[in-house]
Amino acid sequence: MIDPPTAPSADPAFARGYGKLIPGVGFILLAAVIYLYQQNWPLYQQLLGYWMGEPFRTPFVDLEAIPASIRCWRQGIDVYSSTPCDVLGRPFNYAPLWLRLPFLPTEASWTPWLGLGLVSLFLLALGVLPQPKACIDRAFVVLGTFSCLPVFAAERGNADLVMFLLIVVAALCLEGGPVLRMVGYVVILLAGLLKVYPLAALLLLLRERLRIALALGCAILIGLAAFGWQYRDELTRMLQNIPRGGQFLNNWGAPDLRLGIGTALMPILTAMNVDRLDSARVGNLAEQVVAPLLTIVAIGCAIALATHRDLRRAMATMPEQPRLFLLVGAALICGCFFAGPNIGYRGVFLLFVLPGFLGLARISIGTGAARIFRATGHATLGVLWMVLIQRAVAHGFGGTFFPVGGSAVGYAVWILRELMWWWIVTVLLAILIRFALDSPTWREMPMLGRRTVTLASPPAFPPHPG
Repeated sequence: MIDPPTAPSADPAFARGYGKLIPGVGFILLAAVIYLYQQNWPLYQQLLGYWMGEPFRTPFVDLEAIPASIRCWRQGIDVYSSTPCDVLGRPFNYAPLWLRLPFLPTEASWTPWLGLGLVSLFLLALGVLPQPKACIDRAFVVLGTFSCLPVFAAERGNADLVMFLLIVVAALCLEGGPVLRMVGYVVILLAGLLKVYPLAALLLLLRERLRIALALGCAILIGLAAFGWQYRDELTRMLQNIPRGGQFLNNWGAPDLRLGIGTALMPILTAMNVDRLDSARVGNLAEQVVAPLLTIVAIGCAIALATHRDLRRAMATMPEQPRLFLLVGAALICGCFFAGPNIGYRGVFLLFVLPGFLGLARISIGTGAARIFRATGHATLGVLWMVLIQRAVAHGFGGTFFPVGGSAVGYAVWILRELMWWWIVTVLLAILIRFALDSPTWREMPMLGRRTVTLASPPAFPPHPG
């Protein structure tokens, strides 16, 4: 038997219902940007340059690549080598399922309408995300929502917005009964077949009882294996076409600090009057030591936080929907972070976890955990606005901001950015570990001949019937 969950206390952190504030602000900003694009291109370019980095001459250039690739593929062109139908001639780097979607219009004239439709759906979906009660928390969420990385995703019309919408639908379904939860897992699987990384959200299968989680997990693995075998050649070529980016661009991921710390430290140490040869030695040593050490420290801190009673209590008190979005966002961000470098617009999934950080801080107010969650919310807002910060630093201290270079201050801000990402991911790992330890699947799993462990304490998630 699994112990019944404790009844949550009155929620001090989240409002209920559909939030109209963020979609309303979003549509006003969208109308203003469209007006500037049509009436004052230089001002549009300057504004978007500070807001999201490097606006393209025509919006939705990433979205345009998918219908263009389908158009070429239907003509018998090998789109995994090059795509002459695409304005940039980019080789196709999405899953082969995209090429087999018959309902997508492929003419270039459709791109603006598809892009506006996608951005509009994104803005509407923002209204169902967790809404903080406190005005200061709500202001934080509004600032994060219209920060550099989400605007970057919208300007490019990137497919990550499609993944965002699918994951929103999945999270809403996972809040429901058995049938709706099955639909939610299917939606996550569909998103994974389109872009791989959403499969990390299947970690939420742990919310099910052991026999259900095993059955669903086996069915999903069989489906993925069949898909991989059927399209193995295309998937191999797709993976070769995925842009790797660079650690000093608008990217994020665990490898970035290891690859760039040596280069970043040299001008900083030189500015501190350290001999250049010694600076190079310190940089080389940092490349070899910092990343492994940081990984060990992050895992250790995550385990320590996960086993702290304040986090357990806060997670148990958190309402179901905000907790689901927090967990889905944590799984996606941690999976992407450790899988490799990610272009900045994938940071749009931080919008799932920012309200959760603020809510956990509000729920656990007066404890050490509250300070950790509040600081993590601040760090999240910092990385969301880092494009603007880096550009302002480059303007004030010289050098470039994409890629970062030419300024010791610019490199110092880059190191700060990377450490903020590591901080955020460490806290998210703690949340995932706590979720796994309290999940019905884990608690029903035989361990050392015993049916379960720590049955005297209530799970953070109530078990689903069946």
